[in-house]
Amino acid sequence: MAARRGPAAGPAARIARAGVLALGAALAPGCGDGESPTTPPATGGGPPPTVPTPDPGPAPVPVCDRTPEVRDGILALLSTNDCAAVTAADLQDLSARLNLRNQGIEALQAGDFTGLASLFGLDLGHNRLGSLPAGIFAGLASLAELNLADNALRALPADLFDDLGDLQFLSLGGNPLGSVPSGFFDGLDKLQGVDLGRASLNTLPPDLFRQLPLTDLNLSGNSLNALPAGLLASQPDLQELDLAENRLSELPAGAFNGLRRLWRLYLQGNELTGLPPGVFADLDRLEFLHLERNRLATLPAGVFGGLGRLRYLRLQRNELAALPAGVFVGLARLWLLWLDENPGAPFELPLGIEELSRSGSTATLRVELVSGAPFEMPVELSATNATLSASRVTIPAGAARSEEFTAAGAGGSWSVRASGPESRPNRPLAGVDGDYRGLAVAGAVFRPR
Repeated sequence: MAARRGPAAGPAARIARAGVLALGAALAPGCGDGESPTTPPATGGGPPPTVPTPDPGPAPVPVCDRTPEVRDGILALLSTNDCAAVTAADLQDLSARLNLRNQGIEALQAGDFTGLASLFGLDLGHNRLGSLPAGIFAGLASLAELNLADNALRALPADLFDDLGDLQFLSLGGNPLGSVPSGFFDGLDKLQGVDLGRASLNTLPPDLFRQLPLTDLNLSGNSLNALPAGLLASQPDLQELDLAENRLSELPAGAFNGLRRLWRLYLQGNELTGLPPGVFADLDRLEFLHLERNRLATLPAGVFGGLGRLRYLRLQRNELAALPAGVFVGLARLWLLWLDENPGAPFELPLGIEELSRSGSTATLRVELVSGAPFEMPVELSATNATLSASRVTIPAGAARSEEFTAAGAGGSWSVRASGPESRPNRPLAGVDGDYRGLAVAGAVFRPR
């Protein structure tokens, strides 16, 4: 008998769905072969016959006869070594996760999971399953988590999800499925998380996820070269979307419209050459945006506008030669920005000193940064033949201007110099809180006219 295992790790995607327990006659506790597990319909005009309370007996599909790994997993959950003593009632009351992960299972047999009406998690990941028997999950009406990732499944039975009415998380990643038909998830009305990563997918039906209340969707590691328009149109609750490591060369306009709860978006490792204007406009809760390892040569003006919560922005290893004006305006919470390994890196952020007013030999000034400050930028001030009201000012993160300061000339020619954080090759900028790479802040000199 296998040793007791801890709870299985949750599948990469989660699914919920309301359904009805549909154990057949062979699965009902206390019923012999051919007997009905429910009250028979009344006949004639008389009252229905009285049905005695069934006496739970041995499972109709004996635990001893199940696939050895399944048998041992069930016995471990029941804390017994005697498979012959396990009753249908024991199975029906088993509310737990059954962890069969990485057991080397090559095949399952019909009836392996019969009677487990209260089972809420089943992990079959990292095995060698090439196919599944029809009806293999029949009766698992309480199942909320199902992990079938990293097997060798090329096709799935048409009835696979028929009884999985409470399924919330489904992982099919790492199987060579090749395609997923329209209607594949029909009836999974509570499905919240889907993992279809590394599933050899080339295309997706536009309505594949229609009506699903998804919060997590993994489509990474496939061969998708386009996203169907409207694929995500009915997903207002989506929080994490992984499209990394595909072959996407462009994104449709409005690809992410309506995804106002999205906070992680992975697009790295594709072939994107550009981004549609406003493509991220609705993503005001986004915190993580991965665009590294694409072919981006330019960025649209205002492409990150509205992403006030963005904390991680990775753009390294693209083909960017320049950054648009105002590219960082509004990014008030950015903590990590990687722009290294682009043709234009390190990208120069030129400071400027703007004169606001002058009274005699005293000028009111402020430091400006046309690109916007990707972080709270300290600016050191120094003067020649002038007295400054401050030796340092700050351009707030996401802003383009510092607070005001004054410079009083001492007579004759005078000047003010502004300098930002020191850039270091292949390392983060010095003297700032965060990780900012591929940038160089260029100083400025002001000389009154």
